[in-house]
Amino acid sequence: MKRILVVEDEPAIAIGLRDSLEAEGHAVEVVSDGVEAETRAREGGFDLILLDVMLPGRDGFSICRILHGGRERSASCHNHPRLVRIAAATFARWPVPCLR
Repeated sequence: MKRILVVEDEPAIAIGLRDSLEAEGHAVEVVSDGVEAETRAREGGFDLILLDVMLPGRDGFSICRILHGGRERSASCHNHPRLVRIAAATFARWPVPCLR
C-alpha cells in the first residue's frame, strides 16, 4: 500500500482519483488548494503526489519547485515523493519547469 496525496480542486476529478486509488488498496488524502498541498507535502510521508497544475492559492509548478528546493530532480528524488502533474489543459505550450 502506498500513501498518495491527490491535489485537485475539481471535486469530481478528485473523487474519481481517490475512489480508483483506494480500490487498488492505496491510502489516499485529497486536498483542493495549493497552500494546503504544500503544507501536507512538507509534513511528509507520501510515496506519490498527484498534483494539478492550475490550483487556487498556489499553482502546481510553484509547489513542485518549492518541494524540490530549486534542485535538479535527479539530485533530490531519494528525499522526496514522486510528483505527477495532472491537468485538463494540454501541456504542449507549457515547459516542464518542475523537472529541470
